[in-house]
Amino acid sequence: MDVRLFGDGSNTLRKPVEALVMVPRTHKLTPLARKMYTVFLYVTQQTLKQMGAIPPGNYLFEAPLVDVLRAAGAEGQNTMAKTYLAEMRKIEVSWDAPDVDYGPVHIGFNMISETRIVKREGMVILQWALPPTLLEVLADPKRWASINLLYLAQLKLYASIVLYEICSRYRNNPSHLTSRMPVEWWIELLTASPTVIDPATGKLKLIEWRKYKNKYLHAAIEEINEKSDLHIQLIEDKLGGKAIKEAQFFVKVKADARQAPQIEVKVEPISDQVLAMAKHSQISDLKELQALVEKYKEPAVSQALERLRERMSQGFSPEVGSPIGYLRHILRVMNPPTEELFEPQAPFPARSVLNESKPSAPISTLGSESRNLFDESNLAETWLANRQAEILDELKSMKPDEIQTWLTAYGETLRKKGLLTPTTRDRINSPTWFAAARVRLEMMQFYGLAKYGEAWNCPPSNL
Repeated sequence: MDVRLFGDGSNTLRKPVEALVMVPRTHKLTPLARKMYTVFLYVTQQTLKQMGAIPPGNYLFEAPLVDVLRAAGAEGQNTMAKTYLAEMRKIEVSWDAPDVDYGPVHIGFNMISETRIVKREGMVILQWALPPTLLEVLADPKRWASINLLYLAQLKLYASIVLYEICSRYRNNPSHLTSRMPVEWWIELLTASPTVIDPATGKLKLIEWRKYKNKYLHAAIEEINEKSDLHIQLIEDKLGGKAIKEAQFFVKVKADARQAPQIEVKVEPISDQVLAMAKHSQISDLKELQALVEKYKEPAVSQALERLRERMSQGFSPEVGSPIGYLRHILRVMNPPTEELFEPQAPFPARSVLNESKPSAPISTLGSESRNLFDESNLAETWLANRQAEILDELKSMKPDEIQTWLTAYGETLRKKGLLTPTTRDRINSPTWFAAARVRLEMMQFYGLAKYGEAWNCPPSNL
């Protein structure tokens, strides 16, 4: 696997023991949704590690959809992403820690507080928010289970996934034994659906231990022993009676554990110099800055920040409305698509979302003809960016009733074309309409064309 996720390269989630035992209480939880959730916890933990602090409650963690699916062993199931997110958002779970001697032993809340799917640079990004209590234990776990995502991704059975997480807690335990718990506890824990209360007895309606073993548990143990780095064995205890009352597992790390497919975690830390340059240019969105450093590499971002500084220091030019947006534009101009500038044989490798190990050739290595073409394109693009900024400034400086007249006219045009969706209508009617990229760009084009004519965005011939 070649997956780009935040992290230190270990591909291991330090799952706090307080949150180790997760039991769905309201709806069924599918195996893939559970694995995706573990990936969310991993990305969240690594992001918290980079941030060095717990962010505000409305902070959204994020990762590319394709990376999350690959890390969860579900490559190609992009169309099901909304289903899995909806599943996690509506499920209430309880976290139990039966063998801890400090802190809470039971916590209940929804798996995810908020989810979003957004598009950025042509890439689908998953965003999520987690309950504050979970963030606290993820940020600084006192005791944890080391869960290797490489092996977890290969497990397909729900019982296998849960049992692997539990047994990972004891991989380095001298006794090699999990806690000994009632068989009813194990059945409830390893079942994807919420348990039902028998109205007649007031007790949980559970399948018999014997039947559960034959139908689910043996298959789960076999899958873990075959596909993971652990070897586990069931140990049962009748407690002096005839029926099995309690169970636990013997856990041992395989001496010759086979190598799992590697997840290549690529982290591009932001240097203090780039952070200082970004701050000087009024860029505070470190998440966006991190994404640009990962995509374009730090030397290019540093060069683009210098151009942004020069642009913002020009007193005769319109004020830059969105420094991070203008920085992104500069980087696009500095790294144009290969086919637009060069013949196929030119030594300028195409960029790939999941292949950042081959950076584009530096501009200094290009031929003089290519450099001239780049400079001309750069001038035209810069002029257009300035022109768009001027138009946006005009719109933002209008009085509320005046800008609403223009927005209404723009919305009416969309309605006649059958393109006015409820979401677009809400954005048009919002005071922060310019925050939506599509509405902002189309509104600038609508206004520019109506007020200045078709040549509003055409660079002068003497440029």
